[in-house]
Amino acid sequence: MAKNILAWSDPAQQHYREIGKKPNGKSVRFYLGEDEKLAVANVTRLEGLWEGVKTRWRDLDTEKLNDSEFPCWDDETMAMAKAIAKGEWSVTLQPPDDGVTEVATWHASFGIYFPMIRVVVEDRTLIEEGNQRMAEVGRRMVEEEEEIHRNEMREIKKIVAPFGGKVATNETLHDAFDAYKKWIERTYVDIGGRTTQTGKKQGERAARIKRYAKDMPLSDFGVDEIESIIEFWRTRPRKPATHKRPSEPYSFTLCKHTIRLFKHFVHWLHKEKTFPWKRPVDLELDRIKIVPDTEVKYKVDTYSKDELGILWQHASYFERQMLLLALNCGFSISEIGSLNWSEIEGGYIKGLRPKTKVYGEFKLWDMTRQALGTPKKKGPVFVTEGGKTLIERTKGNNVSAKIPAAWYRLLNRVQKNHPDFKRLGFHHLRKTAGDFIRKLSEGETMGVFLRHGKPVKTDALAGIYSNADFDKVFKAQDRFWELLSDIVTPLGEVELPTKLSPDKIKQIRRLKKQGVKTKALAEMFGVCADTIRVHCRKK
Repeated sequence: MAKNILAWSDPAQQHYREIGKKPNGKSVRFYLGEDEKLAVANVTRLEGLWEGVKTRWRDLDTEKLNDSEFPCWDDETMAMAKAIAKGEWSVTLQPPDDGVTEVATWHASFGIYFPMIRVVVEDRTLIEEGNQRMAEVGRRMVEEEEEIHRNEMREIKKIVAPFGGKVATNETLHDAFDAYKKWIERTYVDIGGRTTQTGKKQGERAARIKRYAKDMPLSDFGVDEIESIIEFWRTRPRKPATHKRPSEPYSFTLCKHTIRLFKHFVHWLHKEKTFPWKRPVDLELDRIKIVPDTEVKYKVDTYSKDELGILWQHASYFERQMLLLALNCGFSISEIGSLNWSEIEGGYIKGLRPKTKVYGEFKLWDMTRQALGTPKKKGPVFVTEGGKTLIERTKGNNVSAKIPAAWYRLLNRVQKNHPDFKRLGFHHLRKTAGDFIRKLSEGETMGVFLRHGKPVKTDALAGIYSNADFDKVFKAQDRFWELLSDIVTPLGEVELPTKLSPDKIKQIRRLKKQGVKTKALAEMFGVCADTIRVHCRKK
């Protein structure tokens, strides 16, 4: 491939390639160095840059803004091309002496036509100020359009007031749900302007209500229609069946939060000026009693000591790290993913829980301290190969599924050898740790351990007038470790089962020591003799 797109210059002792033309019509030669592989890679980027030059010339020629009769290199694109020929990924250019808005537009056009190289401007404030002004212009245009729409709605309401206030418009109930969903995503944002997980969840609920609600003009959206939607969710409709699971009713909690959100939607629609709808005078949104489950749970789903031992036997090194933090400190996904070295002081973890912002202290077991790795002054404890945290947002603004994916891989591995093993979520390890701490101490210590907002249920002011007793937590953690120490093998001795479970491997080794022949063991366990030899050779 290199021989077809490159030429060699003996005087310069470099590869070169002629691409594009100057304004005078002469071809341009780019020298690319003596390394053929790097030269081929840079030529590919140069060809892409030249295609961008031709595309921009055609676009500008359409608007009669380009004086050249054919696409050619100008000063700016020539600087980019020379930088690419040297193998660089950015180039510094001098912006035109125009207003900040024009400078921002000039800079943005390079990202559209020439994405293969980054254009840097020494005075970055010009670009930022220009982007802000363009955004303000866009906001003003939107506000002007909304004001025009509101004025038109006021005139319509004046006309139809003598006829009961109803008017059939183009706005429908589904349009209102779409606008409500966008309002939620704009309202529930973090400091960086991205929609929070609460906003995403509420938006999903709004979309679910829309999916089951019949579309209609807003003039027909009255008391009967509102009460029918509430009744639909009060009686807990069934989910659509899939090839993996049969149809089953939506959960009690989901229906409760859905009805609560729908009531808020009614209030929002009443106040929203862009929709010609007002709440009916005779509408009463009373407290709703949702149909309960037929089976009531009297116990919290947790894992026993023996089940924790099975999980440990089948876990990889990373999965064992997660198990230790979940059991030692009662951590769930957000606590593990956000754990920072600044919170670790020697053999203790001290910090706030991300959800409740409640302070807590935890004594680390020696194996947990080993699992955390080499101490650092600051920074996240667990990062991916790309340097991101385990709960970093994805491009779709979703929380990373690194920890849940590892957990369900572990459960799948366990269930191959233990088909009846309980399949609970990763959060149930936190519940398991809290259950053991409560049994080994008492309820208040468990509340402090789990960093609940009100560990003393009978006294809401206990946390204001006194400090939590972390010594009791440390003692309960020590007793918990003594309980687990006989089922936990060394952290680094990971032996993931393949055809044989860890219990069968132990049985094979025991029989081998008793003198049973390799061939007999192979027939007994249904594997080849080499498999028996491999497991017996390992320590």
